[in-house]
Amino acid sequence: MKKLEFKFKGGETPVVFVSFYNKDFKEKLEAEDPDYFDQLDFLEANEAKSVWLGRGMCNEGDPEFSLLEDGNPVELPDHAEYVFLYEGKNPPEEGDEEFFYEMNEQKYGTVLTGTYEAMLDVHKDERYFGDIDKYHYASLEKVETYNASATVTIEVEDDWKWTDFNVIYANVDSGGVWGQSFTQEIYAETGLEEELFGIEYKGKIYEVASEYEGGSNEWIYYEKDEDGNWTSSDDITKLMEEKGDEW
Repeated sequence: MKKLEFKFKGGETPVVFVSFYNKDFKEKLEAEDPDYFDQLDFLEANEAKSVWLGRGMCNEGDPEFSLLEDGNPVELPDHAEYVFLYEGKNPPEEGDEEFFYEMNEQKYGTVLTGTYEAMLDVHKDERYFGDIDKYHYASLEKVETYNASATVTIEVEDDWKWTDFNVIYANVDSGGVWGQSFTQEIYAETGLEEELFGIEYKGKIYEVASEYEGGSNEWIYYEKDEDGNWTSSDDITKLMEEKGDEW
């Protein structure tokens, strides 16, 4: 067996955290004493679910890729410092290899590949927004990113090949048109589309471990109405500002 360490370097796209809260979130916020109010402490204490949606590793930012095998750098083919994402399958079907070459001028099987077919649907996947109907409020924190990195280490067979791996992205641009789903609200606000999640090897997905350095941040709050639709919340935004200003 060999140990491969996949290393990615990004930072051209924002870091985004999305958290969900229960039905009594607004009541608890209204009851907070402004003399002792701390926004982060309050959000953390009442958080029912948290999603690290944007890691600074969105495909649109062209994160750079490198590989270590048992601690030693692996020489990559020319132009293979990025993951090639394409609308084929892994393993390829008839015509996929030709299409892959037309897109990337690389022979299929010589570089690290991700496929649209293997993407996680953020709208349906319960690791993201697939189970959020049970919550009533949400917050989005968008962080300006100076740099970001992600790594994943996998033990592989000695005779591993590039086609053994499928880079898994989370598809943020899903869930219907804007205004019809929470997912599209987030997509419209962040611009994230395909966010790096992990690497699939022999049917198992290994999630990346991520780090980042960021600057200014922005908070946006949402609430669910009686029809189950999510919209930005003026009430929560105003309450947060009032509590913070009085403090």
